[in-house]
Amino acid sequence: MQKMKVYQIDKKTNYTKKYGAFYESVFDKHTTKYSDSSEIIAKNVDKIYDQVVSLTEENKNLLLVGKVQSGKTSNLELLTALLFDNDYDLGIVYGGYDNTLLLQTANRFKDTFSEFINNNYSDENKLIIFNSIDNKFKEEQARLFHNKLKEGVKILIVTIKNHQTIKNLNNFIQDFEKLNKKAFIIDDEGDQATLNTEFRNNNQSSTYKNIVEMKKTLNNPLYLSTTATPYAVVFQPEISKLLPEKATLIEPGNKYYGPDEFHLTNENIILVSDDYDKYTIDIHKAFLHFLISSAIRYSKNKNNKSDMIIHMSSSINVHEDIKERIEEEIKILEDYYKGDKRTFVNIFSEIYNEKYFSKNILQEHSIKKLSDLIGKEIFEKLYIILQNSQGKDTQELMEYKQFKIFIGGELLQRGVTFPNLVTTYFTRRPKTGGNVDTTLQRARWLGYRGGIKDLMRIFTVRELAEDFSALNEIENDLWAQLYDCEKGLLTLNDIYVDLTEVDMNPSRTNVIDVIYDRFGKKWRKQRSGSFDKRIIQKNNDLTRDYISENHFIDISLARRDEEKNFKIYSTTYGDAKEFLNKIDTIFNLDPLSNLFIKVKDSDQIDFITMFNDDSKYRKRSFNDKLEITNLHQGLDTIDIEKSRYLGDASAINDYNNITIQIFDIVPMINREEKTEYRQYMFAVYMPKEGRIARRR
Repeated sequence: MQKMKVYQIDKKTNYTKKYGAFYESVFDKHTTKYSDSSEIIAKNVDKIYDQVVSLTEENKNLLLVGKVQSGKTSNLELLTALLFDNDYDLGIVYGGYDNTLLLQTANRFKDTFSEFINNNYSDENKLIIFNSIDNKFKEEQARLFHNKLKEGVKILIVTIKNHQTIKNLNNFIQDFEKLNKKAFIIDDEGDQATLNTEFRNNNQSSTYKNIVEMKKTLNNPLYLSTTATPYAVVFQPEISKLLPEKATLIEPGNKYYGPDEFHLTNENIILVSDDYDKYTIDIHKAFLHFLISSAIRYSKNKNNKSDMIIHMSSSINVHEDIKERIEEEIKILEDYYKGDKRTFVNIFSEIYNEKYFSKNILQEHSIKKLSDLIGKEIFEKLYIILQNSQGKDTQELMEYKQFKIFIGGELLQRGVTFPNLVTTYFTRRPKTGGNVDTTLQRARWLGYRGGIKDLMRIFTVRELAEDFSALNEIENDLWAQLYDCEKGLLTLNDIYVDLTEVDMNPSRTNVIDVIYDRFGKKWRKQRSGSFDKRIIQKNNDLTRDYISENHFIDISLARRDEEKNFKIYSTTYGDAKEFLNKIDTIFNLDPLSNLFIKVKDSDQIDFITMFNDDSKYRKRSFNDKLEITNLHQGLDTIDIEKSRYLGDASAINDYNNITIQIFDIVPMINREEKTEYRQYMFAVYMPKEGRIARRR
């Protein structure tokens, strides 16, 4: 039974939204498959459709932004169903830029819409799915395509994102505008292989040119660009035919683990050497971690799988070398298991501690029993897969392989999902900075990790760990801006990226047109903690006295419910500088040193205590240099409608004033709380400062 609801864009414009057979069928499948996340998917799709209706005829390009590995495809499936129910006749999905990803996407859509393929429905509820591997867009198929569209049958085409294939598809769909039908394009991973790399030469790159041609052939269709890293799409040149008019966020499900969970405390991070010649010991420990984790998974359920990825180099020769070394280590371990079980157990015991596993795991599982499982079961079911262009033989029948070690370069970075990822060995860092979007896409550990989060460890170099910590903040800031775009408070032209903490570009320089300036709203946060108890006591006493001697009043900051969560005291720099100058080893060290050189005594300062009482301390990880991972935290929940707190960076009373936030911090070192080093730490907002990137 088709349901129809009336919605309103503004006080003058009403529109209907139909929930028909396509929507109901896909929603029911999602409810079974994703349980509680199905409601979030439905909410996302409703929100996207509302934005679709609000687009103008001049620009029907819409940007859809999700989180890395957050399951965007399920949202695109339900959106496709809703579009078909609401009089769209043809959908084209760019399903990847290699055949593996294409088949993955095509098969998912076929499975989701199987009820409408070869069924007894009326024509308007029938569906034909073409894809660019099985269907080569020949003349005979083109005749079928046009005839079925005339009959009212819905068509979905899943195609590889390749300039020649898209050119062939343009010939296949020619004369579409004569049919008086509506079409939409979903450009999955729309920041990859789509955008114009020749705009600086006043030319058009091949794939971009053919996509623009497709839009003409389809008579100005709805064009949906989806990605988790939208920097290239947002910052593409203003002349681009693919520049979006608006953006909508695809909220992840409740059980999604994002950068906050992995890079705010770094509990899952193991620092390793960045010297390739000395990596043997580190990768040995990572491999042992994977074997133990696999045994733990197997002990709970014999059908459980586990994955490890190794991303050290783009060189296929290096991949082969790593594979050979691991195979050699497996043989050595197997020999120990057969002939010297005591040594075999001792090898695994060397990493079976709280650095690599949680207390709960150590208490629950005996290393002797786990070692025996490794020798009896895990080795037999273990496979090494070369995730590169030369590794096709190792990639066959992947779905049947239980314990897998993936070794690769670029092919590990985007699109490929590792649902059972327990061990990541990731040391490859660009020689010159790199790009924000590429680095974020390498975070294959993000995703729905509820069942394995306590097992997961990321073996990486210090620089990459620091990069991901900084990128976490950039990501939170971007989402806050995109929320404002959804609400109409900002446009995509207003979006900026603060790159002060990272030596990176937003995206590839051949597809973006940005300017960099040094003004913008910028936080500087204390990086180094103090671990001298005498200095901590002195600073804590000074700060506690300053708070008690001045009139800090309750205030609600960065909250949607207006609950009073912090205290604030407003004064001038002239009145505050004596206190600030007395604080030892904080405001005379980077990044807080020299902050107040150009500040006048009359300039306003807001002090904010980021706690309400003495029990509201925060736990934060510190590395072996005694540097904090990240002082600030983001939204209290990724779902904006459920969010009550918008994050520490938004806890500002007046953006024209200097703001000094005071945090009560208990350091965590090697995952242990160090309450004896509890201390006040500071973040300072300066109204104009930073390296800011904006579209030109």
